[in-house]
Amino acid sequence: MKICWCDGCKKEELNRLKSEIKKLQEEIKELEEANQDDKALIRILMKRIRKLEKAVSELAERAQHYKNSVARLSERAKRPPCGYAIFVRPHPGGEPDEVDVLDGGHLKKVALAMSDITAKDLKCGWEVLLNAKDNVVEVTKNYWSWGSEVIFKERLSEDIALVMSEVDSVQQCFLSPELKNVQLKSGDSLLNCGGLLVKILPKTEEKDHDLEEVPDLDFSKVGGLAKQIAEIEEALAPFADREVYIKEAKGQDMPRGILLDGPPGCGKTLLARVIASNLAKHRGLKGYFMALTSTELINKYVGETERKLRELFNRAKEKSGEGNLVVIFIDEIDALVRSRDFAMDKEPWKGDTVAQFCGLLDGITPLGDIIVIGATNHKNLIDPAILRPGRMTVQITVPRPNRKGAEEILRIYLAPDLSFGQKYFQDDLYEYLDHFGSGKKEIAELNKNPEKVRDHFLDMVIKRIFYKGNPLEIVLGEGTEDEEVLKIDNKIEVMNEHQLLKTYLKDWVSGDMLKNIVEKAKRIAFTRWLRKRKQDPAVKYELTKKDFFLAVDAEYQRIVSSVKAPKQAAEKKYEIGFKSKEEKNE
Repeated sequence: MKICWCDGCKKEELNRLKSEIKKLQEEIKELEEANQDDKALIRILMKRIRKLEKAVSELAERAQHYKNSVARLSERAKRPPCGYAIFVRPHPGGEPDEVDVLDGGHLKKVALAMSDITAKDLKCGWEVLLNAKDNVVEVTKNYWSWGSEVIFKERLSEDIALVMSEVDSVQQCFLSPELKNVQLKSGDSLLNCGGLLVKILPKTEEKDHDLEEVPDLDFSKVGGLAKQIAEIEEALAPFADREVYIKEAKGQDMPRGILLDGPPGCGKTLLARVIASNLAKHRGLKGYFMALTSTELINKYVGETERKLRELFNRAKEKSGEGNLVVIFIDEIDALVRSRDFAMDKEPWKGDTVAQFCGLLDGITPLGDIIVIGATNHKNLIDPAILRPGRMTVQITVPRPNRKGAEEILRIYLAPDLSFGQKYFQDDLYEYLDHFGSGKKEIAELNKNPEKVRDHFLDMVIKRIFYKGNPLEIVLGEGTEDEEVLKIDNKIEVMNEHQLLKTYLKDWVSGDMLKNIVEKAKRIAFTRWLRKRKQDPAVKYELTKKDFFLAVDAEYQRIVSSVKAPKQAAEKKYEIGFKSKEEKNE
């Protein structure tokens, strides 16, 4: 039951309780006058009286509390609003009750209107409340906890620092006492509370996500690029010992970066990691690899891309200053530093990005502990200023692998310890049909040797990929429950802007493609094993040539579906993505 505590209801309840008490008292008095000896009844009545008196007392206390609460609320409602500010210091040369505070970014001298606290008791950065007359009337004793992130540039004095905001505006701010004795480095992130720098912000995951230790790699992990590896080793020789190169060879034209150019999936990123690992070993330093794509740096707001570039290079300088080798790898670098000849009409801001990147490249020490590696599929789109001598002079073209190169790459992923089918280990001689070679039955001397079995698989897969003959049909898994007929045609027709090109699967080979074929074959075999295990739990997982032939066919189908169809290209006379004048009129 809900009780109403308005003034009328409280008064009525009090009167009711008092009336009952009075009646009980009269009853007791009548009983005593009548000399009735009903002591039990008297005790009951006395007990009821005590309960009623207690209820009256509680009700009176509640009424008083309610009255006090109403008075306090009325008093608070009359108070003027107070604004928050940040305490900076006691006012220099002023009265003991005068202090300096930051109010909305403005430094003010105000009075301390509190009797229980002095200016010496306050700490820089505390929250204080100002009344309508800008007097300090309350102190929360909590540090100001919100503000904007700024980048430290340099210390101007003991109390003042120069910082840069997110919009690249440079400003001077006060340093809190906690930061005065801290060794701040250029690029440190600080919390700016209305003009007061209160603390160093920790490095966020977003800033460190691109920073990783260089893995232990060497050129043995790279297949099919013997010529390119030789070029790289020659280019990296001066990096191994900069002082000796300058003294003995009188080296002067020293690059600051390397550009890797070639089609996608051909090992540019892997080469960059191997380069970083080798440089770190030669220099005897701990290596860090900062891998980014251009899209992580490009921002639609003017000046933001340049700011991100500066942060990236500052982070690299910070790590190199700790005695580390830092490799900055930028994938698809052509999107970041597009040639100004192409971009000025449509993207004039690209000129600022190119100029900033050139300035940052010039700012690092040649053959020092920071090396920039860029990767691109369109070298012709990069601004010539980036490629001039002294900047990214070392330029390595990473082509698609030829037959020998494909064998070297496939040998890395097709290891001899894979679970090849038992039928390849039953006899020393293995008879098979060479579909993509002689077309006849052949005999391979496998001698139950895993290395020779692996080599046989490798030979069959390479023949399948580099097949250029007429279309044919082959039977896979002949005589088993998994028998399947596969139609083979490695021809891929592509329509460019001018003519129909006839290509083959071998013309699309890349390191990633070969790796994907091996992984696809493993998944096909694994799916078959899971299906058979339901019927026979003892069945073993094993790889067959059929799995690899199906994997190669799946890769072929993927490429065919991704290229421009000849029929569609013949019907449309305009570039893909743009409409012709006739279609626009329609």
